Amino acid sequence: MGIAAGSGALGLTGYQRDIWAVEARTPGSCQFNVLVHERLTGAVDRELLGACLARPVREHDAFWLRSGEDDEGVPRVRRIAQEPDAGAQPLEHVDLSGGPDPAGARRIWCEQELGQPLDLESGPLFRAAVVAGGRRPSTWCWPPTTS
Repeated sequence: MGIAAGSGALGLTGYQRDIWAVEARTPGSCQFNVLVHERLTGAVDRELLGACLARPVREHDAFWLRSGEDDEGVPRVRRIAQEPDAGAQPLEHVDLSGGPDPAGARRIWCEQELGQPLDLESGPLFRAAVVAGGRRPSTWCWPPTTS
C-alpha cells in the first residue's frame, strides 16, 4: 500500500536520514547519486522507451517522495500529489556520435551528469537520457536517492 498524497509528513528511514544529513551539511552534494547504464542494441524507439520509463514513475511512491525539515527543524518525508501528466519527464537525447572519440565523449558526459545534484525538496529524483555515441545508443539513468 502506498503513501497517500497529502497524508502528512513521515519520519525518514535510516538511509533517507543519511541522505538528508549530507544534504543539510553540504547542499548540492552528489554523494548518493548512482548511475545506471544499459547498452541497447539496434534502433531505439525513444518515444516507447520514454513511455516505459514513465509508467514506474507514475506507479511507485519513491518517485513522489520529497524530504525537508518541518517547522521544528525535524527532517521529514512527504508524498507530493501527482500532476495529470505524471511521469512525463522528457527522456533526453544526446548525440555524441559525430566526434573523433564517441566512447570518450560518453565517459565525459557521464561524469559531468553524475556530478549534477538532485533536488530532494522539489525533485525530480532521477534523470534519464538516451546517449548515442558510436554504433549503438546507451541509456543512462539516475534512480531515486530516497529509497
